[in-house]
Amino acid sequence: MKWIEMIRLIGQDDSHQTVDGLIVSEKNLIREQGALNAGVYANPFYANDLCLYFLWDTNNPQLRGSRAGLNISETLKGFGLVEHSVWVPRKQILYACY
Repeated sequence: MKWIEMIRLIGQDDSHQTVDGLIVSEKNLIREQGALNAGVYANPFYANDLCLYFLWDTNNPQLRGSRAGLNISETLKGFGLVEHSVWVPRKQILYACY
């Protein structure tokens, strides 16, 4: 099943260097089993509003997030507000919980 892991950071002014360092780490996630893609998006209106995403294809989604995603999320908490969530295709949401 394909699923998306999203980590959003609404950071302070100096958070860009830290996130840039995590981008390098995030590229290493591609080597993890089930990882298909990863990337970083920025809000065009607010420079410190960033979103890291990871696309996974595993037998079952990790409903609380991947180990790597949880580690990145914890690290980012020191730089601002963090939202960490997992998304599954709507048509498969009933099956993801089992």
